[in-house]
Amino acid sequence: MPTAHEILRNKGHAVHSVRPNDTVLSALSVMAEHDIGAVLVLGHPARAKRALARDVALELADRVRHLPVVENRRVVGVISIGDLVKAMIDEQEFTIRELKSYIAG
Repeated sequence: MPTAHEILRNKGHAVHSVRPNDTVLSALSVMAEHDIGAVLVLGHPARAKRALARDVALELADRVRHLPVVENRRVVGVISIGDLVKAMIDEQEFTIRELKSYIAG
């Protein structure tokens, strides 16, 4: 299984975020502009929690689908469940190609 560093090297290190006081509509605009499924809320956690509670009136699931990658206290990228699935498929396809090449001689 590839490391977070390897996945980010292939995917890129772009991080899209909003501030805790930004509206959910603002976050949705960033997501639409960059054709992404999530943005990070960067700032003071208590303020972020209040902003979300104020703007979103729906039950949040406990499933984590995006993982911020932090290095030296700085966000260097975001890995999604889709990135992990793609990395696993790529690794399996590589293994299959190598085995086919080995069998073919």
